[in-house]
Amino acid sequence: MGGAPPFAGLGQGQPNATKFLRGDGQWASPSAGALVPLQTQIIANVASVDFTTFNNADYNSYLFALEDVLPATNDVMLYMRLSSNGGASYYSAGYSWDAIKNSTEGGSTNDSQIVLAYDRGASLQAIGNAAGRGISGTVWLHGAGDTAYVKSLANLIWSGADASGMAGFGTGSGFLATATAINAVRFFLESGNFSSGTISMYGLKKA
Repeated sequence: MGGAPPFAGLGQGQPNATKFLRGDGQWASPSAGALVPLQTQIIANVASVDFTTFNNADYNSYLFALEDVLPATNDVMLYMRLSSNGGASYYSAGYSWDAIKNSTEGGSTNDSQIVLAYDRGASLQAIGNAAGRGISGTVWLHGAGDTAYVKSLANLIWSGADASGMAGFGTGSGFLATATAINAVRFFLESGNFSSGTISMYGLKKA
């Protein structure tokens, strides 16, 4: 059926996909600095989770919130790659990152991806896949639309329990050595599929 969308008669002003309905009945655009929900993906047995809902005209920084992300394979690392062609392909070189997990440091330059949760030897495990394990946390991508600077990331990942059953956390940063605007992101694992979980994407409204 055609016609106006069901919310068209609500409030004052012209609604569209970039506006919200305020408490005073006005349709309005988010103010500068607002964190705007853009996309949520519920994971079910997939090899990667891709986000292409970028709008660099309105947002230059993006937040990705991971909730109870569980791998199908035990003891695997979580990776991230960036794209400048809408996800048709992803950069596989030029990443540098540094991270700390449970006071043990690790890092790399000119890597093939950003490492978000990782294994630094036998005493430090990656993501566990038993019930109640997996990871939750946040990843920031800054400067996605900039064409004069490299693309920087910061993450804070909490592991409910790693492969050995120990609670853990990781925090770190990284960048991709390109000044080309970024418009897609891929999360993937060292091996195997994601079993379950949710990842949500938010945009930080420009001034």
